[in-house]
Amino acid sequence: MRAALLELGSLYMACALPRCGAACLAHADAVSSKADTLMLANHMLAPVAVDKMPEWAKEYVRGQEDAFVAQQDNKAAAPSALADADLGRMLVCHFLSLMRASPSLPAEEAMRAEAQMIYLHSSLLTACPRYASDACFSSVPLPPAIHEAAPALAPGRVILQWYPQDGCWQSDRSWQTGGSLGLSSHVTDKDVLNLQPVAQFTSLLYAVVNQRGTVRTGELTFEVPAVRGIQRRVKELRNRCESPKAPTDLFGYEAPTARELSGIRTASERFLGMRR
Repeated sequence: MRAALLELGSLYMACALPRCGAACLAHADAVSSKADTLMLANHMLAPVAVDKMPEWAKEYVRGQEDAFVAQQDNKAAAPSALADADLGRMLVCHFLSLMRASPSLPAEEAMRAEAQMIYLHSSLLTACPRYASDACFSSVPLPPAIHEAAPALAPGRVILQWYPQDGCWQSDRSWQTGGSLGLSSHVTDKDVLNLQPVAQFTSLLYAVVNQRGTVRTGELTFEVPAVRGIQRRVKELRNRCESPKAPTDLFGYEAPTARELSGIRTASERFLGMRR
């Protein structure tokens, strides 16, 4: 859903429809927040009414727990009696494991995992109110059909969304009309070993609302390794700001100096094209 909203938002921006593009970015931001809740803070999705969950799912997680206990004790163990809270937590974890694993599974197993996810999703909507409110939408966040119908954003609001992609129309390196192996009909092992990895790009889609309510949108495209390099430098300095080395510590790093902070700011501005 997020990828579709960002792709549509990029098209709106290219067609000079900034309010529609900003609405797509706002919806994508809401989708990201829901996804973060589900993937990073799923321990908050409680309580789960286990009596409303399917029996096959409960039997599966009980079997997993029994197998784990038997493996730890190195002997056959009696079936464990899980409390409802623990059983509900394990059902949510099983649902998330299916979501993470399904993209990399073979086709037949992926279809089976998706069928289980659909069943568990429908059950969790009624069994867990927090899942329905914090991780799902009551209605699909559709973008506005026309520019005039786009909702107005609060002045001063800034929305940024990163959109990774395998190729980029702004870069000639994304297009190889002759294919990665050329037009030769005979491909050797050396040709395969000399294949170069596909260049990865990511777009930064943004919407900025000034104090008069005018929306400005745009898209900046970068190579993924360059973005990761800046991200790593910023993360290191942030860690040093939050947890600097104490005078009595043997290990660690001191808080960054004003020169270091100014340097990363200048590098970030040059990276974003704000300074030459």
